[in-house]
Amino acid sequence: MGISQFNRCFFTLKNRKEAIILAGVSKEQIEKARQMNALTYLQIYEPNSIRKCGSQQWQLVEHDSLKLSNDKWFWFSQRIGGASALDFLVKVRGMDFVNAVNSICGNEFIAYTARTKPKVNSESQRKDFILPKKHRDNFKVIAYLQSRGIDREIIDRCIADGKLYESEKYHSCVFVGTNTDNEVKFACLRGTSSTFKQDIEGSSKQYGFTAPTKNADKAILIVCESPIDVLAQATLDKKAGLVWDKFQRLSLGGISDAPLMKYLENHSEIDSIALCLDNDKAGQTAALIIKNKLEKMNEKYKVLIAPPFVGKDYNEMLIHILKEEQGKRKLQIEVSR
Repeated sequence: MGISQFNRCFFTLKNRKEAIILAGVSKEQIEKARQMNALTYLQIYEPNSIRKCGSQQWQLVEHDSLKLSNDKWFWFSQRIGGASALDFLVKVRGMDFVNAVNSICGNEFIAYTARTKPKVNSESQRKDFILPKKHRDNFKVIAYLQSRGIDREIIDRCIADGKLYESEKYHSCVFVGTNTDNEVKFACLRGTSSTFKQDIEGSSKQYGFTAPTKNADKAILIVCESPIDVLAQATLDKKAGLVWDKFQRLSLGGISDAPLMKYLENHSEIDSIALCLDNDKAGQTAALIIKNKLEKMNEKYKVLIAPPFVGKDYNEMLIHILKEEQGKRKLQIEVSR
């Protein structure tokens, strides 16, 4: 049983043969490039070049007067702005039109060397990576994840494998990512009584949370954005009667492909990848770009985009399905009375 189970692919390029090439790019590529906003582009290709400066606002590290919010950007010191990534690359990065379109479409990513490179902390400045202290039990983490519909067996396996625990302070979920030697390289927090989310300082974003496996099919990898979506997708497989721990599963911790590239570097046996990213603009744009990138990297990769068919992400889909089942059971009880 392979990746063919994910038989939904939502992206088709219509009238490909009729595309007219203009100045090195097609009309279809230009239209596709215009659809991506600048913030999404930067989050995917240059995550270190932006930083948050408000609840819904970002700024460019090298030009802090350039703000991005609500799918638009404005460079206050230069009094120019726009919405699309194409506008941003041409007006701010100084790219020519063709290279900008190719960069966005992922056909030929042209690395941008900033005139003023973003500041990178030196080893002496970088904070040490220290895991939060463990609570004496995991009761609140278990209760929280079960309230999100996650199967108890899957939760217990994550705890037993050291991939999940409850923090002593605030009782948050701590999701842990390791390298191939099982050394902890990454961890992130998820509040159990609020919407709080945070990566632990010093974490390496090249690593992500992975679900436990047993006799896994080494050729198949399922990729989600968040650790909870990874566990939700595993729960859905179990509910469908599949052996849930047969598949390798990885969380990107967002939409950056860095953890995926590192994982593939260390798992050369993988040839089939299901991108189960969020069913929103950012998630599906990232999925398309990652798919193009992987297929160009190695022709052995079979990549399928498989967003949830209900809700924004796989956890929302799981909750929706559970509520439907609960409603049906309630109806059956009422009818049988």
